[in-house]
Amino acid sequence: MKKAKKTLSVLLACVLTVISLILPAVTAYAEPETTGSEVQLEMEDLDPSTLHVPKLVETEEGEEEPVEEITPPYAFNEQVRVSVFLDAPGAADAGYSIKGIGTNAAAATYRQQLKAQQDALVSKIESVTGHTAD
Repeated sequence: MKKAKKTLSVLLACVLTVISLILPAVTAYAEPETTGSEVQLEMEDLDPSTLHVPKLVETEEGEEEPVEEITPPYAFNEQVRVSVFLDAPGAADAGYSIKGIGTNAAAATYRQQLKAQQDALVSKIESVTGHTAD
């Protein structure tokens, strides 16, 4: 009796799996139903100059775009802290296994490459600002 129940449950699970795989494919290829409330749109070419509205990135002839003066939330000579994030993912996000990541030579090499990129970026920032980073 137990074997029959187990066989029946496995068979039912297989049937449901097949149905769940086939049903979306069948409905995707089915003809879309029309409700009769569809609206037909007509496209018409339009000359933007007839709208008499300036584009956001352009100004009228002879006009200068107003320049907003930005006041930073700190003084010019005040020390500020910044964080620089690289685009490259960390070792775990790059696909290296978390288990034993500290002893994985390939992961260590990858981290050293990231550190070299980081150091190069810090050097570039230091050369532009004229100050060394701490």
